[in-house]
Amino acid sequence: GNQSTRLGGAGKLWSGHSLPLANCSKLRSDDIDVVRTHMSSMVCPHKLDIDGDKPPIAFCHNYAKLRSLSFSATDYGNPYGKVTIAIPPLLDFFVVQIVLAGEARISQGEDSYVVRAGELNVIGSEKPFIQVFESGFRNFSMKVPRAKLDELLIEELGLAPGDLRFSHRPMSLDGGANSFAQMSLAICNDIDQNYRGFCHPRTIGTAEDM
Repeated sequence: GNQSTRLGGAGKLWSGHSLPLANCSKLRSDDIDVVRTHMSSMVCPHKLDIDGDKPPIAFCHNYAKLRSLSFSATDYGNPYGKVTIAIPPLLDFFVVQIVLAGEARISQGEDSYVVRAGELNVIGSEKPFIQVFESGFRNFSMKVPRAKLDELLIEELGLAPGDLRFSHRPMSLDGGANSFAQMSLAICNDIDQNYRGFCHPRTIGTAEDM
């Protein structure tokens, strides 16, 4: 069966059998054309295809945003077959992806690797790449503008960080990666519960800066 990951924190668990931000639904659809248009507008223009004898889909996208930082939880709901997305170079932002269930193969030129449930990877490149999601794949992701990250690093370090490059190889959710995931979980749980503090601009800014 499909692997899934469980993250403890804030008195709750994320599991591969449910999506974070359950009360922040952005789109539910069984129409692949609607899904293509929606995801291109939410992330960036890209090509999206489903193979495997046209499997039905039950697409679900939950979404929340602070200022410039946004959170997404996505399930394409394909019971079989594969979802393939071809993404152009990401020059203006990074995507931090945590796989909740299933696995995906990411290819960039001759380089290819698999990211599985319970792993985190950073997507951000000057080259186009392809992601292939197996059936049952679910993920949580954060879209982080490069300009905002540069700004925060200048505040912390007192100097410009230069050209930021992250390893795109997946890492298991332990150590620092787990702490990062837990913090994201706590913020999303508060947003999902409509915690009134997240309606205040100062709270939103402070949470994003963390």
